Amino acid sequence: MSYVKRVGGSPMSVLSVFLAKAIERVHPENALPVSFMTPVSVRKVMGNDNSLLHQVVHAPYTFKSEDLTKDDAELNAMYRGFLKGFASEQNIRMMCGIYRGICEGYEKAFSSKALDTIIIEQRANMGVSFIVSYLGKLRTAEYGSRIRMTAFHAMQEKGIML
Repeated sequence: MSYVKRVGGSPMSVLSVFLAKAIERVHPENALPVSFMTPVSVRKVMGNDNSLLHQVVHAPYTFKSEDLTKDDAELNAMYRGFLKGFASEQNIRMMCGIYRGICEGYEKAFSSKALDTIIIEQRANMGVSFIVSYLGKLRTAEYGSRIRMTAFHAMQEKGIML
């Protein structure tokens, strides 16, 4: 039986628990929470199941240092409970509205040549320990045989980026 099934998690939740526990194991003296962000697709809620556009909102989750003593199954259950509420249609629609406002703000900042300053300030204040991206297969529907990656770019951020 696979470890993911045994602890009742998903690949994303298991990886998140492993990383949080690894940080705690390397720094057992740490009393600060271990925070991270993970992408949640909005395609289904928005009716774009097969779209290849980057359509996500980011779910912020925090493991309190005292919670890291719990077993993996319990930590996975906590994470999955949070994610179930976060991924609800009502919350996804609200988050999309917030992201739209952020994008409009970035557009105004870009036109007034203030975007670089805003991004630098946001990165300096970012309270995330690690960011986990998609795991598993990319669902591409009929596009799958026509996709070829020619470049990949990841911007440096604070923390660990997977």
